[in-house]
Amino acid sequence: RSQQATAGTGVQPDDPVKKWEFSTNWSLPPGELLEFVAPCIYGNESGDAGAPYWGKLGQSLRWEETRQGLMNLRQHTVYLGIIQLLLAFYLLVRLIRPAGALPEIARGWGWFWWAAFVVCVLLALGRNFPLYRVIYALPFVDSIRAPVKFMHLVEVALAVVCAMGLDTLFRDIMAPALPAPEADPSSKSGKQQP
Repeated sequence: RSQQATAGTGVQPDDPVKKWEFSTNWSLPPGELLEFVAPCIYGNESGDAGAPYWGKLGQSLRWEETRQGLMNLRQHTVYLGIIQLLLAFYLLVRLIRPAGALPEIARGWGWFWWAAFVVCVLLALGRNFPLYRVIYALPFVDSIRAPVKFMHLVEVALAVVCAMGLDTLFRDIMAPALPAPEADPSSKSGKQQP
């Protein structure tokens, strides 16, 4: 398995340091999380003459010191969308409120998909996330190249929490206003009811 994963790359499968570098080369740089809401601030993609990518995704480890390997390489942006994220945060706010703000089943699924979103963002950070070494040590994870692939799962989780947020917003808007509490007529007259 290891030999197939590194075949043709010049990486020796028995060199764990080189294999780590090879497997985590496309780790999402933390500074580029800003592109979740601000599209293409680091350019569009590598090779795009109109908006070339100038960020650090795909950059070889220690490239800035050695100028060896890849400077960067990106094939698509990581923009998620402001409206989608706002709806997702609306759901999060409603989840944080005391029980009863949402049905229990919706609360459970909401927390699950929010957790999936956060975990997948952390996994997409790859070597930029300190605990990724622990995850990398799990069976078969060392054969996953380019942790930025977890962005696909981020997009799925965001789609779900966005839809749940939109549903929650519509329910909140459409919910009838609660009637004002009626005053007890006996308290005005001073008479006590039996």
